[in-house]
Amino acid sequence: MKCPRCQLENSGDSTYCGRCGSRLAGSFEETQTVATRAYVPLQLELEVGTMFAGRYQVLEELGRGGMGKVYKVVDREVNEKIAIKILKPEISLDEKIIERFRNELKLARKISHPNVCRMYDLSKEKGMYFITMEYISGEDLKSTVLRVGQLSVGKTLAIARQICKGLAEAHKMGVVHRDLKPHNIIIDREGDVHILDFGIAHSMKTQGLTESGVTIGTPEYMSPEQAVGEEADERSDIYSLGVIMFELLTGIVPFKANTAAGVALKQRIETPPSPKSFNQQIPDDVNRMVLRCLEKERDRRYQKVADVLDEISRALKGYPTTDKILPGKPMTTPGVKGGSRTRPRVIVLAALLAAIACVAGYLVFRKPLPPLPAGHGLLIIDSRPPGASVYLNNDAKGITPLKAAFPAGSYKLKIALNDYREIAEDVQVNEGKTLARKYPLDRLIAQPPEFGGIDISSSPPGASVYLNGEPKGNTPTGKINVRPGPYRLKITLADHKDVFDDIQVDKDMTSSKQYALERMGTTLAVAYSVLVTSEPSEANIFFNNKYQTKTPATITLPEGSGVLEIKKTNYITERESIALKPGTNPEIHKILKPSSVRISVQTVPPDARVTLDDIELGNSPTIERFVPPKQYTLNIQKPGYEPYTKQISLSEDSSPTITLSPLETVRVHFIATVVAELILNGVPFEKKLAPGWTETIPRGEYKVEFHSLNPEKRFSRTVVFERGRSYRVHGNILTEQINFIDTTDEKKK
Repeated sequence: MKCPRCQLENSGDSTYCGRCGSRLAGSFEETQTVATRAYVPLQLELEVGTMFAGRYQVLEELGRGGMGKVYKVVDREVNEKIAIKILKPEISLDEKIIERFRNELKLARKISHPNVCRMYDLSKEKGMYFITMEYISGEDLKSTVLRVGQLSVGKTLAIARQICKGLAEAHKMGVVHRDLKPHNIIIDREGDVHILDFGIAHSMKTQGLTESGVTIGTPEYMSPEQAVGEEADERSDIYSLGVIMFELLTGIVPFKANTAAGVALKQRIETPPSPKSFNQQIPDDVNRMVLRCLEKERDRRYQKVADVLDEISRALKGYPTTDKILPGKPMTTPGVKGGSRTRPRVIVLAALLAAIACVAGYLVFRKPLPPLPAGHGLLIIDSRPPGASVYLNNDAKGITPLKAAFPAGSYKLKIALNDYREIAEDVQVNEGKTLARKYPLDRLIAQPPEFGGIDISSSPPGASVYLNGEPKGNTPTGKINVRPGPYRLKITLADHKDVFDDIQVDKDMTSSKQYALERMGTTLAVAYSVLVTSEPSEANIFFNNKYQTKTPATITLPEGSGVLEIKKTNYITERESIALKPGTNPEIHKILKPSSVRISVQTVPPDARVTLDDIELGNSPTIERFVPPKQYTLNIQKPGYEPYTKQISLSEDSSPTITLSPLETVRVHFIATVVAELILNGVPFEKKLAPGWTETIPRGEYKVEFHSLNPEKRFSRTVVFERGRSYRVHGNILTEQINFIDTTDEKKK
């Protein structure tokens, strides 16, 4: 059997190539894997409170991402909270991908650094693989930016410094992240940074596992070399770091488009804008540092993370060295939610899956499937090229070529592959019948970038021209080709006043602009100084929709009329029309009304679950949250304590401290006719009933379950233990009944 990758001739019973390790198309193991794929659960769904893999008690689902689902659990063997990521079926069923993870985790586990989330192990349960990792309670950096907007320069540098420290340690171990983005950077409650998902990064030193042409990453943060499938190195992480710093300083990413392919194209060919054109508070040295990280050619970027760290340390002089940012709401996603609150995260593995599908080939379907289950039909889906994702009723079922049994019925079929036009149609699967479809996919043609032109001249000539802070030569400039859109124009010449103008560049059109420069010392248009203050301060000042500065400040405005706006996050915007005339010098003071109030709940004891109506505040002590001012129902729950419910009216910031009352307990004597295990509300007791014992437990409703091994029986009953009473619970294995007896009066006698 010839290997489709290296062309080595292997024996007919081989599953993998003896030279390169690729799976051989048509091998018995490959055929059986595909043949039985339809009978493997699509993905494990873990219920809160249940035990997983015999040792992990599920606390909550943290989020879902491109690789699978993430849960917060308690490892009962060490009594410690960790996170587990259950990989998607298409990943778990591909041994080549699993082998890649296994090799990369060997390196990732060696990374021990305060700014890197620890990866523990790769394990398997019920046919599905899962990764165990350190659990970090906090908020992902993307959610912080969406909530807060642009950060201060000091906070941005403090965060970037911690990211650099974590990256430097990983790069020293030979591990490149490849998918660095704000979504997988967590800020914990102490304001410390943690980088997630190094366990799925590709090792620079691993030979034979990294394939060319495989694009892995998120387009908005992907380096130009990754956008075209080239191998990534640590300079690729530096580019992604530059995008992150750009976003923290401005509140936006450098490149946006309607499609992932469009963003990737911009990453490859378009010059990034200057961060300072969006935020004038950015110092020149920080602006240059970000733009150098975003250089298209790797050799023009910083070559080592240590070089970026040195620049950040120099730029941080004059800023508080302990400047940290704390999350404003609990975000317990160790690498997703996104978290949920999950923000879209794109991890492009289609090319890798396509390569695997090509190796498997069409031959895997030549052997018949086992007999179809009752009520099922056979669905065969193929595409050219192969490796497309197959969805039925929006549920992922695998990749083409796909051959699997499904319950009879009508389905909405969708075939999707990156850079190809999506196909969707209705199909009917009939019992005992085979439905075969083969789809040729149309490639999407990337459109060339659109340009417009601008021609700038001045009198006198020789002035320097800047568009959005980027130098564009001296006047007269001749035609300057730029992308269509709005631009901030600046013209400067020694001994002359600077000229600023907002211009619009249209597609396929060239606009000519001519400016008369005014020499220093000549009479200028009358301008007025206006003192603007607000309560609270640090509000943004806008005049005629143009940002000026923050309050309190004295701003200079031209004579005439306009609209002054005072804006601050979580406050209602104040607007005022003003008319500036000779002899006037107005002072404007605004008292801002909150659009939301801040609440933070403390409990005694802590670690109680807190909700405000249907808003999850997390476990106490809760991190502050901003909510609209109105009446709410505050609910607090903690095992072993009375539930707390109270109507509260929030009209201003509030930080209540609630003392919880312990639940009253009852004494219960448990008995079983043979040795059996006792399970209360799904939680097993360590003791075995033989013949029984008395237990003190909180009052309330319980599901009591007895489980004996000899004979093998399991039966249950729901009972209510009331305060001030005592009970005897007798499990009769022979009759499979549970007798529930109130013994309070017996004890009085």
